[in-house]
Order: sequence, then C-alpha cells, then structure tokens
Amino acid sequence: MTTTYLALAMRTNSSVVGTHGHVSADLLHATLGLADELFEYQMSQSWLNAVEELGDLCWFIALASTELRTDPFQGVEHFTKFNQQLPILAEAIAEFVGLIKKSYAYGKPLDLARLRYLPAAMVARIEAIAHTKAERSLEELLASNIAKLTARYPDKFTAEAALTRSVKNESGALRLELGTML
Repeated sequence: MTTTYLALAMRTNSSVVGTHGHVSADLLHATLGLADELFEYQMSQSWLNAVEELGDLCWFIALASTELRTDPFQGVEHFTKFNQQLPILAEAIAEFVGLIKKSYAYGKPLDLARLRYLPAAMVARIEAIAHTKAERSLEELLASNIAKLTARYPDKFTAEAALTRSVKNESGALRLELGTML
C-alpha cells in the first residue's frame, strides 16, 4: 500500500481547487498567515517574541477583516461581554482556516457571518493573552506591531524589504514602542 498510496490518494484530488471564485488572494494570504503566525507564537522563546507574533497575528486578522468588510478591533470589550463562550485562539484560527479551505477547494459558499465572528473572537483572545501574560493592552500590542512594520517598511511594502529584513532593527522598534529594554 505505501508504494501506491500517492497515486491512489491523488486520484481523489479535485481538478478545480481554487477556481470557485469565493476566496480572494488576500483572504487566502490572511488564512495562511494566521496558521503560520499561530505556530510562531506557540514556538516563541521570549516575552518580546510572543508579543511580536501576537502583533503579526493581528496584522493577518486585519487583512482578513478588510476582505470580509468588518473591524474586529472595535468594541472588543463589548464583544467579549456578550460572547462568554469564545473559542480559544487556536480553535478560532483552525475553524477560520477550515471554512476558507472548504470554500477555496470545494466551492462551498463563504459563511460570512461566522467568518466575521471568528476574527473578533481571535482579537478578544489576543487581548486577554497580552493582558495576562505580558501585562500589555491590545493598543500597546497593536502599536508595537506598527512600529515593527515601520522599521521593516519605512515607506511601503517591498518584496526586497520583506526578504532582507533586519530582526535587530525590528526588535529595537518593538522595544522602543513598548518602553522596555529586555
């Protein structure tokens, strides 16, 4: 079986993946970024690195939310108050990834209500993590992410700057914004 598994498994692969038109390039980018940044957050080795990865998660939430025409960064306290059974961060991201995959690969219509709810749940969880584990507010975390991005892209995004980034400059910008020298 192991010698024929690839052929047998790929016999069931769809030839129309990505052709359904429900998922934009930015929404797919955001989905891949959420999965990647969650992993990087879970592997973070320091407080500063954890804050950095939570900020990066927020950037991908912002990208997804722009595509979904919602703003999960507004009214986080109100959202949390009326949504006591929020999924944990990893669950919210996993569900989001699954919904996008089903639409992208199988043509299932996007569940916009759920896809707009999940980024708000992610932001609420990130706010709780920042407050509990780093004693930082969501606003501080977002400001530190913008400082890091400004250090990487002083004017605007370029592929060269993305590929030749200076971790030292970005860490310095994070530290300066957070007002601490770790």
